[in-house]
Amino acid sequence: MAEKTRTSILKDLKKAGYFSLSVDSTPDLSHVDQLAVIVRYVSPDDGFPIERFLTFLQLNDHSGKNIANVVLNYLENNCKIDFNKCRGQSYDNAANMSGMYNGMQKILLDKNKFAVYFPCGGHSLNLIGRAAVDCCLPAVNFFAIIQQVYTFFSVSTKRWTVLKSCLVSDSTVPKRLCDTRWEAHAKTVSAISDGYESIIDALHCLYTNEYEKGDTRREAGILQEKMEELEFVFMLEFWNRILDEFHKTSKALQDSKISLSTCAKLYSSLLQFLKKNRDSFDEFEARAKERLPDVNYKAENQRQRRRYLNVPNVDEDLSARDKFRIKAFIVMMDTLEANLQKRALIYQNIADKFSFLVDLDVPDSELQNGVKCLMKDYPEDVDINLIGKVKHFHIYVKMHHAANNQNLNHQDLYQIIFKDKLNLAFPNVEATLRLFLSLMVTNCSGERSFSRLKRLKNELRTTMLQQKLSDLAILCIEAEKLRTLSFDDIIDDFAKLKSRKKFF
Repeated sequence: MAEKTRTSILKDLKKAGYFSLSVDSTPDLSHVDQLAVIVRYVSPDDGFPIERFLTFLQLNDHSGKNIANVVLNYLENNCKIDFNKCRGQSYDNAANMSGMYNGMQKILLDKNKFAVYFPCGGHSLNLIGRAAVDCCLPAVNFFAIIQQVYTFFSVSTKRWTVLKSCLVSDSTVPKRLCDTRWEAHAKTVSAISDGYESIIDALHCLYTNEYEKGDTRREAGILQEKMEELEFVFMLEFWNRILDEFHKTSKALQDSKISLSTCAKLYSSLLQFLKKNRDSFDEFEARAKERLPDVNYKAENQRQRRRYLNVPNVDEDLSARDKFRIKAFIVMMDTLEANLQKRALIYQNIADKFSFLVDLDVPDSELQNGVKCLMKDYPEDVDINLIGKVKHFHIYVKMHHAANNQNLNHQDLYQIIFKDKLNLAFPNVEATLRLFLSLMVTNCSGERSFSRLKRLKNELRTTMLQQKLSDLAILCIEAEKLRTLSFDDIIDDFAKLKSRKKFF
């Protein structure tokens, strides 16, 4: 059954022509590195891009060269796939995968110059957030305090009971931070923000309880004091808004059918959101003072040390508010914008090359330039005849789909070709759109396969063989594809094999 499911997927992939590749690895419970192999192509059944799981491969070496050789050997020898049809690859930002000199993407690019590499859109958002936190000490201290709050309550069932008695809703329970999943940061900050007053009450209750241990009372008092600083509440309001938008964008990027153009638009809109909030310091400060109306910035109540240096200290003339705005708020916003803009350009550049396809009123000069640009990048897939075909196709869409010819994307145009069966009338346009839709945006499908891996190879199945693991994984992950197949031939072969009846 597993082999037939895999064969059916490979048959669709070969029929689709173009495909993209994504791999990711994780150790299982038997301390074996499992490499998930994912392919993306346009489904010949419904015309939508789809990402399919092929197998788990055992890794013995994490170098980019070894991973590339293992994947290529599997695709070419086991799957009989022509790797020259690969038009994209997407991995996380690890050096052995994405390195520009010895990474897997560089080795595959040397073998097939058209297999363009795109960093995972979801992982890129994680790196942007991590860079913004590491850029200034107040941000590092803020998230450290949030983690301390969770640790303080979670290590003791008694403290956790006190906390639960003070909380109004279970959604405001403090949560643990995660270094790799910034989705956890958004939920953690949101929980602290919604249950701020209740958490303060729980800390105060433990601090004033004479029957508690001295260390418990001391830690509760320190955490309460830190959480009642204006800088902490300002950071709480700021990061709650920023991470909420990052979380929503990350959720949208995890859709397996998302295209590069949509990814570029999401990054662009997120960048504009950050720019609009650049001048919102007064708003964040006002919301912080609503919670702490009688509290000023910590530096205003501290005695300032004066150091006599040869170079004058310009910060001495700044107020505590201005210091915090310049050294914390502005630094975080600059880091977020710079890193987001840098990452967005990667997706925007490739999306712009295919943008003339969706512009029904594109001028002839832009159309010619767009086709010539694609011809340079994909000389085996695009020729000069595409100019005339695109003009004809745009006229067809305007005439027969006039009600829906506004704001059409690449997927909408391909659906018009697929449903109206125009692949013979516009073969060049169909192939170009199919190439674009097959480009991989994220490697979230590989991450999802790890969840199934944990269920399959649990504590009771750590001695499972590699082939059995791969077969069970594809049956589990591609269950939708499995239900569409007929296994009558397999049943007949199995019945004949096990039959004891003798024919004379």
